[in-house]
Amino acid sequence: KTGINLPGESEPIIRSNYADIDVATAAFGQNINVTPIQMITAVSAVINGGELLKPMIVKEYRDENGNVKEKFGKTVVRRVISEETSEFMKGALESVVREGTGSGAKISGQRVGGKTGTGEKQPRDGRKTASFCGFAPANDPEVVVLIMLDEPTPGVGEGNINAGGGQIAAPTAGLVLNDILRYL
Repeated sequence: KTGINLPGESEPIIRSNYADIDVATAAFGQNINVTPIQMITAVSAVINGGELLKPMIVKEYRDENGNVKEKFGKTVVRRVISEETSEFMKGALESVVREGTGSGAKISGQRVGGKTGTGEKQPRDGRKTASFCGFAPANDPEVVVLIMLDEPTPGVGEGNINAGGGQIAAPTAGLVLNDILRYL
């Protein structure tokens, strides 16, 4: 669990006993289940220099006159990867958007990184979850977004034949990131 100050956070589902086929499929994300906040927390650690941070909902409390009454700083849980590995991963994730499956999240004049996801649901009857977790600017991340679409409809959206993460979630994330970056 992330330790976020909200009630009801679920435990991630990561099995300790894997059959050989499960080891192979775990390498690309099958048989591992996390909540959206757990995913954002993990991705943030990958792109922030390698520190796992406790997520916050509130940055500060202010009174009716705008005076700060209570402020919350960042809480480092632990280092999970080196700064060098984090820099490498930012570049690799930027290439996913620049020339890979996440190209739908491109924003003109901005450096964006991210990772697509298309998860099969159980039993394997064609139902899936399409996702994209993206961040910008890729060289100095300020914002991370996670778009998750549960059982998206194939054929909805331009070029969306399979309703996978790259086809449907990445373009949505690009729109969201574009709006956030304009605001920032």
